[in-house]
Amino acid sequence: MAPDNQKYVDEIKSPMTIQIYPKGNSSFELYEDDGESYDYEKEVFSITKFTCKETGNELLITKSAPVGKYAIPERDHVFCVHKNAETKEVLQAGRSLPLVKSEKEFNEATEGWMQDAAGKKLLWIKVKGSLKDAVEINLLY
Repeated sequence: MAPDNQKYVDEIKSPMTIQIYPKGNSSFELYEDDGESYDYEKEVFSITKFTCKETGNELLITKSAPVGKYAIPERDHVFCVHKNAETKEVLQAGRSLPLVKSEKEFNEATEGWMQDAAGKKLLWIKVKGSLKDAVEINLLY
């Protein structure tokens, strides 16, 4: 998901939010192209693979580096995990991410995580790094 374009067709949509509904092992591929031209017919597009593996009290989310000829624009990325469980810790590449206490603090942070206070069904995660990089996130319940 990305915010609506408000002014221009070619405006960069940031952040890109990846909605995750974990159950066992799952994966999907995100296809992107410029959205304007027929360059996709010349194979100018990019594919990013996401995987999710659930084992016991842990959830592993991975995002591969994009593959393809389309140069993905830089933008923030946020993961929204739909799970009815209280999260104890979130790690990015083995490093603990900071827990933030409010939506305002989350939006201003460059990285961190926030648990939805109402019902503990949503977990919001913001990670550092480029969309061009691979990402590994561990959630501990």
